[in-house]
Amino acid sequence: MTPQNGRSVSRAAFFSIKAKVVARLTVVSRRFHSKPLRGHNECYRDVTTVDWNPGNPDDTLPEADAAAIFAIWVECILGALFGPRISNSWSQQRRQMKTVALAGIFLVLVALGVAYNWAHRSAGSRSGGAAALADSMASGQAQAGAGAATEAKWVTVRDARERAFSIQVLQGWKTYGGLFRFSAIDARLVVDMTSPDGLTNLRVGDSTVPPYRVPGPFLRPGPGVASYAAGNVFATRYGQARFASMCQGLQLTKSDARTPKYHPAGGGMTRTTAGEAFFSCTENGSPMSAYVYAETTLLGPGGPGSSWLVVALGSAIAPAQKAAAATAMLQHAGESLVLNPAWTQMQNQLNNQAIQRINASTQATIAATNAAVAHQEAMISALQNDSFNDVINGVQETKDTATGQRYIVPLGTGTTQWVRDSKTVVESGLSPGVGFDQLTPVSH
Repeated sequence: MTPQNGRSVSRAAFFSIKAKVVARLTVVSRRFHSKPLRGHNECYRDVTTVDWNPGNPDDTLPEADAAAIFAIWVECILGALFGPRISNSWSQQRRQMKTVALAGIFLVLVALGVAYNWAHRSAGSRSGGAAALADSMASGQAQAGAGAATEAKWVTVRDARERAFSIQVLQGWKTYGGLFRFSAIDARLVVDMTSPDGLTNLRVGDSTVPPYRVPGPFLRPGPGVASYAAGNVFATRYGQARFASMCQGLQLTKSDARTPKYHPAGGGMTRTTAGEAFFSCTENGSPMSAYVYAETTLLGPGGPGSSWLVVALGSAIAPAQKAAAATAMLQHAGESLVLNPAWTQMQNQLNNQAIQRINASTQATIAATNAAVAHQEAMISALQNDSFNDVINGVQETKDTATGQRYIVPLGTGTTQWVRDSKTVVESGLSPGVGFDQLTPVSH
């Protein structure tokens, strides 16, 4: 049987040496009763006949020979101490036997201590080797995701609408996306990839996420109006909105602020923050993991009159055992994104023109922008997430299953919500009691 740990190895080696030493001392005891103990010449002869250089790979003495030498030396020491004074009288033999026994016990204890120490050091070296091997395996697992991204087959695709960018996507995966323009200054990209088995999904950008204005006394929260969300806060809220319909029992496991990777942090009236969020859930009973990375840029002091937008966004969901590989592939795709310099120049010109029109506050510009928004929203209706603006503001629209009446209620933790008398809303896995009707989330 293979030893389970270093301690079992040391115990086995210890008891092996102990058995051999005790067996040798038993022979010494019999010699003591049957004939005189070894003299000086016999001790020299017996010790020198042992093979002191057995030729082992580690040049160590075998356990059997080590035990033999130790027993010989015990017998020689006892002979030197007590051999010359051995008496034939029974009383003297009893006294001498007690003295010999005490000396023998002492020497046996010393021998067992030495043997245990030797065996423990040997097992410790084995245990240290196992720990080093475990560290090496953990390091290998940490690199597995990056290896999967490198080994995957990638192909480069280009935006077909405005030739705004190129990006690498996974060969053989279902891919859709491109640049979607909502106005002269509002162009959003999305590239979505789904594995052949349908279990892993990667997304760079998201055309359903608009730029935001900070609410104030005359601007209430709603579509495109929300308080500024730092990178990690936005990553958490976005993940809750995106993954809630893709798996069951979605739970946030971790959310951290990060240094921005793709845009300078800045300061003053223009600053960028970054963050990531990790989630867990299940799909048909199998554990799933999800991840979001986001960078958001605030334009202005942060109060009413300020605006902010999401300048970098990536998300992934995959079976738990493939989470590291999915995150690495998402990072590879995001870092392969390259904007077309000619398109960037054109967009900068459009931004400048739009700013001039906004400063002039012309009704024509407002009408043109609204028309462009309506046209582009119709083009990507299949991609729109109608409930996202509610999530970013911490609310959701629900419907009373009994009456059909709709309510805007605070965004809960995922537990079933109930309403009574059209005003009392509670969360509970079971019905709170008589008079409560169940609420179900609905899209606008």
